[in-house]
Amino acid sequence: MNVSITVVDTAFGRPAEGAEVALLREVDASWRHEASAHTDEAGRVVIQRDAPALGRYRLVVDLDRYFASLGATSLQSRVDITFRAFRHDRSIPFIVSVTPSSFSVLRVSAHD
Repeated sequence: MNVSITVVDTAFGRPAEGAEVALLREVDASWRHEASAHTDEAGRVVIQRDAPALGRYRLVVDLDRYFASLGATSLQSRVDITFRAFRHDRSIPFIVSVTPSSFSVLRVSAHD
């Protein structure tokens, strides 16, 4: 399984390069950190899981640091996307549009 996220800054009209993204997995009713990375120049991060566990996951995008690096203050501190992994061989891609005061999330998979 791999999880990818593309973060698009619609306020500044560009990919959100350098945004921190963390992947967490739910274990025994609490969230365990699995991986983290920063978005590349295209606003993208791909997190590969060699032996993923099925279940609930959470992607967290830190908006405070990203917008602070641009000299802006963000109303939304972060974006949390909680989702389920049903199959080991599945790619799970998301696109997130952000502004300092809003965000929207789209899962871009035609098959479940």
